[in-house]
Amino acid sequence: MKKHKDYSSVIFKYFVVIGVFANIGLAVANYQTQTKWVGSVESSKFSWTVYTIQNNDRVNVDVIYSIADGDIVEEKSETYDYRFWVDDENTLLLENDNMKLKNRRTSYYFIDDECRLSFRGSEKMKTSNFHMVCRFK
Repeated sequence: MKKHKDYSSVIFKYFVVIGVFANIGLAVANYQTQTKWVGSVESSKFSWTVYTIQNNDRVNVDVIYSIADGDIVEEKSETYDYRFWVDDENTLLLENDNMKLKNRRTSYYFIDDECRLSFRGSEKMKTSNFHMVCRFK
């Protein structure tokens, strides 16, 4: 009488290997869809640096503020995570129900293919509510 091999453990190993490679492929594809932006603004009294990662319909913004008052410099950092959608040609609407400011409007104007000016809120365009960012690779 012939013994039949049990192929279930071999098939399971193949599924595990295929699953690992599929997850690696998805992680690489997700990373490739990210757009990274970095920039800073400086004036005589304050400066801030902005680091943004845009992925699909999400945007994560890290901001580092420095406020100078004579010889004293105060620094603080904040992180914002928003879901966004395009409102019109130059406007994004941002939303996060867990933030103090649940909805936000951002207008942006491309300077070239790599850099843009962004203005927070619906206020007038002024230095206290803008930043210039460029693609970071």
